[in-house]
Amino acid sequence: MISDLKRAYADVRTHPRLREAVPDTDIELVHVYKQQIKLLHELLDRPPTVFLDQMVETVYRPHYAMWNMLQLGDESEFREGCARLREDVVHSQLPGLRMIHQCDFSRHFSEISQRVERLLGFRPRCAWHLVLAPHSDMGGDRVNMWANLARFWKRDDPVQDFRFLLPHEFGHIVLPRFWEGREPMAFTLLVLCIEEGLCSFFNYEYWRRQFSPAKNLLYSDEEWTWCLENERHIVERVTPEFDVGNYARIAKYHQGNQHPWPGALSRLAYFVGFRICQHYVSLHGETSWRDIFAQSPLATLRKSRYLETFGLTLDLIDGEP
Repeated sequence: MISDLKRAYADVRTHPRLREAVPDTDIELVHVYKQQIKLLHELLDRPPTVFLDQMVETVYRPHYAMWNMLQLGDESEFREGCARLREDVVHSQLPGLRMIHQCDFSRHFSEISQRVERLLGFRPRCAWHLVLAPHSDMGGDRVNMWANLARFWKRDDPVQDFRFLLPHEFGHIVLPRFWEGREPMAFTLLVLCIEEGLCSFFNYEYWRRQFSPAKNLLYSDEEWTWCLENERHIVERVTPEFDVGNYARIAKYHQGNQHPWPGALSRLAYFVGFRICQHYVSLHGETSWRDIFAQSPLATLRKSRYLETFGLTLDLIDGEP
């Protein structure tokens, strides 16, 4: 493990640049993990308080907005996360080391960003912060994104698993470009379902459907089967809440650590949105998923006729006629 940290530290010393413009794109990479590895290596034998103080000064404060998006905006929570990171190094292995050794991040971001542009007609523009953090895979506010390398360290092919998720996130980045000039839409559970489902479906199409719907939703095959077997019940529970705009209520369908009812899976918004997209494409043709980007979520729901398969209507949903 210590030898892995030494190799990672050597990589950082050889390529110390923290900010990098990705060739042939409007993407900037911010290699926050390099600062973290440097401090882990150089201060591993120092008292933990010295390490934590330096992490706050060097990593936390300059990148506060990103840590806040990662739900580590409170300094004490950030320190707790860094303490766990240090313990991983001392007692097991540093999450993300295999990614750092194996992944040419600039090449992968360049390749995927350019293909997203070819498929959707818009050029992604954003900064990606590459970090080592306690939880979550990827996310952001469309302009400033983050990718947590620590989430890929146990997988058989961490580089491919990392690449696999990027088109989904680029879908989120590009989607607002399709909605420019439209009347602003209120954020609701329906909007969330369609957006997450569409980005998952775009991920499915980007990889030419070679990966199962379950994998594109980050579900196991068993979880996907459970959703299909309980689909009517899921839809009957979700539909009356489609026009809810309070995220505290929406989160139970969105967050991986929440469940909408006892025995239900988490992240059911992804499943419902993906199934709406599947139904839409089954009616309108294999390439019609592109149309979903350019229309309102309610129009997508209506044109997919998804609810009709369960004998349900749109009566409970406010919105366009």
